[in-house]
Amino acid sequence: MGITSSQVFIALITALIPGFFTIRLVKELYK
Repeated sequence: MGITSSQVFIALITALIPGFFTIRLVKELYK
């Protein structure tokens, strides 16, 4: 079975959203 582009997109979003919030949180903590 091949990986569809939508599955790749969902996986990227799932990976990036927590990372985005973590980066924002770190920036707030270390002003």
